[in-house]
Amino acid sequence: MKRALASLLLQFLAALALTLAALLLRPIDWLHGVCVWLLLPAIALASAFLLVKKGLNPYISWIMPPLAMAALPLAALGYLTDGGALMLTVFVGILGAAAGDTHNRFTQKGRK
Repeated sequence: MKRALASLLLQFLAALALTLAALLLRPIDWLHGVCVWLLLPAIALASAFLLVKKGLNPYISWIMPPLAMAALPLAALGYLTDGGALMLTVFVGILGAAAGDTHNRFTQKGRK
């Protein structure tokens, strides 16, 4: 249980750090776009896949990157910055969790 919570906290902190970088790079449009539209969904996909692959429940493994992406701008600015990028991160995180769950099911049956 401690290991799962530590993994979720690490996932949250990584997404929070990248969200902070995106907020600080907001004046430079293309760097802000790369952080929000490319790097955050990539972290959500990879971390959800790896957490489910390690045995975490797929229903909770995808939630931390979108939560960090929504919480920091809401606390700092008072509003959400990019709704489309947030929904992309949610979708890609769920996709990564589903891929990890499928990977676990195939390796449990002995198929590789």
